[in-house]
This record gives sequence, C-alpha cells and structure tokens, in this order.
Amino acid sequence: MFFMDTNKLLSNHLKKIQWVFVGLTHPGNLGAILRALKNTGCSPPILIDPGADVMINCPQVRSRAAHAKDYVNDIEFRNLETALGESRMVIGFTARDRDIQVPKKPFEEINKFEESTWMGNDTPIFENDHTAVFKDKYPCVPGHTLFIPKQDNAYAIGKCYELAYYCGKEWIKEGKMKGFNIGMNIGLCAGQTIMWPHVHFIPRHENDAEHTGGMRWSHPGADHNEHY
Repeated sequence: MFFMDTNKLLSNHLKKIQWVFVGLTHPGNLGAILRALKNTGCSPPILIDPGADVMINCPQVRSRAAHAKDYVNDIEFRNLETALGESRMVIGFTARDRDIQVPKKPFEEINKFEESTWMGNDTPIFENDHTAVFKDKYPCVPGHTLFIPKQDNAYAIGKCYELAYYCGKEWIKEGKMKGFNIGMNIGLCAGQTIMWPHVHFIPRHENDAEHTGGMRWSHPGADHNEHY
C-alpha cells in the first residue's frame, strides 16, 4: 500500500498557481496578500500597477506582511501580456466594479511625454508649460500625487521638483499634512515601471508609519543605523 503525502502534493500544485494583481490601491492589502500567499505555500505575486513601485516601500506593507516580509523583495512587476503569456488557464475575479486600465507601456522606453501612460488615460489636475500634475491612480496614501515633466531633461525635472516643493509647503500651511516626501524611481532596479520621469509627492502625517527615517527606509537592504 502506498501512502501519499497530501500536504506535499497540495504544495506542489499551489506553487504552479501564479497570482496576478492589477491595480492594488492600499499598501495594507498588499501586505495581507503576501502573508496569505506564504501561509498557503504559494509563490510571491506579480503586480500590474504603475504605482506599486512606491507602494511596496510603504511601512504598512511590511507590517501587515508579518512573517512574509521576505516576499516583498520577490514581487515581480510585469504587464498583463507577459504575466499571462504561458498560462494554460486564466481565471479573473474582482470584489467590485472598477475602472482600472492596465498601463499601456510598462517597462518600455517612452520617447516623449505624449506617449506616456498618463496621457489619454487621465486628466491633469494642474498643468503649465513644464509640468503636468496627476493624482496617482494607485496611491500609496491619500493625496499621493505625480508631478510629470513634459521634457526629459534636468531643467524640466527641476521645475517638477520646484513645483512639488512649493505646493507641499503651502499644503502644510493649510493644515492638509504635516510633511511630505518627494522623489523619483530611476531604472528597473529602483522600481521604475513607467519609463518616463515622474516625481512622486507623498503626504506625511504624525505617526503615519512605524519608522520615520524618510528616504533611508526605502532601501530594504540598507543599514538604517549607519550615519554618514
């Protein structure tokens, strides 16, 4: 008589299932997903989401992931075509109706502002000769905003930073936030998914995160006790 290790058999089957998430909007949900996938023996997920490069650095992801923090570094970023390319069966489901569009050109080179994902998909909340400002479609926190240069050069990017800085200072005066982080992801290794420069503006409030080390905490392998 042969006895089958059902747990091992189930685990092998679960590893063949690839979970793909489109348009996650809350970092806490992502952390809970990572914890559930590790608990059930599934592989880390694939994310299709132009905002996930910022979301995965939010402290809420790691705090909700608990013992699955190692899965954060194993998350893959792809477009829908490559994520599903070798699948034999695809099952899609959602909790509610959503208006989510997959990025047109994730990871692909973009040569001009008009080709970027934002153009044609969204209406800027502010625009001038150098910069277009959009609400982040998949915000890390409420108020997460993108300042996007119309030209890929130092002058135009500098104008984005200048506008983001002065907007942030005014919003602090108006009591809308206590502080803010502004920054960019440049290159795939740094989490960039839309290959056109864009400046992330992230509002901050008192006690909104487990750590308050700012940009230093954005690097998962950094020695946060080291002083320069």
